[in-house]
Amino acid sequence: GVLNPSHALFAEDAYLLTEDPAISDRALYQSVLATVTAGRTTQREVGGVLGRTDQAMQHPLLVLERAGFIRRDGDLLLAKRPVLRLADPMLRFHHAVVRPDRARFEERRTREAWDAATARFEAQVLGPHFEELAREWTRRFASSPTLGGVARRTGFTQVNDPAARERFELDVVVESTERRPGDDRPVLLAIGEAKGGTARRGTSELRRLERLRVQLASRAIVDDARLLLFSRGGFESTLVTEARRRSDVELVDLERLYEGS
Repeated sequence: GVLNPSHALFAEDAYLLTEDPAISDRALYQSVLATVTAGRTTQREVGGVLGRTDQAMQHPLLVLERAGFIRRDGDLLLAKRPVLRLADPMLRFHHAVVRPDRARFEERRTREAWDAATARFEAQVLGPHFEELAREWTRRFASSPTLGGVARRTGFTQVNDPAARERFELDVVVESTERRPGDDRPVLLAIGEAKGGTARRGTSELRRLERLRVQLASRAIVDDARLLLFSRGGFESTLVTEARRRSDVELVDLERLYEGS
């Protein structure tokens, strides 16, 4: 139905914006939503793509936030670096899948257009959704033995990896209720990454998580932090074997995500 031009859901993204009287220039707001969907997650990045200053972006972003179409997620360890995300899954789907190839969908070349949209769907829809599921599972269902203690807060953070010369977003960061005397840094129970693709995950993902744990030591106490790996596609046997002999590694596949703790 969402991909059928005759179905009301095909134009749902336009209807949603029309319903809010504060949204007057729909072209601008659609461009903002498309830019956030494509991975520009800060006010400056969105403004850069649209050719607008930070100040000029404040109002449209505030309107979309008040309407519930986007939200600002706070970095758990970097309070001054909120990340923009699409809060409405219908809008996220439309801007990732339908709008970039609207002509072919309207011409009912649905299979052709859908095949071309696979990479966008996995990266911009499934990926962010799976990351959010991983945080939600950790926040609500992960047991104390899994996390190695009692969690105070769960979120994400951004961290630089000098070896890869990149900045990564750690999908899951769990702060402990514990505090160390004389140390203002938060104590982390666990850090984790969530992979929404169908490929099995191997030891290379674990090694990267180990490197990022080391990099976080300047901002948090990570001496006993567990390493959580979430995978939609499962795990390679070498990673499973290593995880079984280590007390600081937890593997979470779909079965455990929906039924375990």
